[in-house]
Amino acid sequence: MIDHDAGRHIATLPGFPEAAGVVADDGHVLVTNRGAATLAWVHAQTLETRTILKTGPRPNGVAIVSRQGLAIAACIGDDSHGPTLHVLSLDGNRGYSIDLPGRW
Repeated sequence: MIDHDAGRHIATLPGFPEAAGVVADDGHVLVTNRGAATLAWVHAQTLETRTILKTGPRPNGVAIVSRQGLAIAACIGDDSHGPTLHVLSLDGNRGYSIDLPGRW
């Protein structure tokens, strides 16, 4: 974790295999984990992991829609799965994905 305003390192958090994409908004932080095909939702103040959501292989970019409780993750895929776009509710109750053009 980096304090952007102070320009300093705050903490290194364990359990984020191959972290790739990060986005923060309104006290929420989302981190994509390529090594685990997951998206982690982290509380910005306590750095506590709130939940881990499954994604497609090798999630990369991420966006957040805080007021609707949604995360959007772009996954680049692997040798057996093409790229996908995932829309996930942060409470884990809903998830949608579509295939994207690309590697195939």
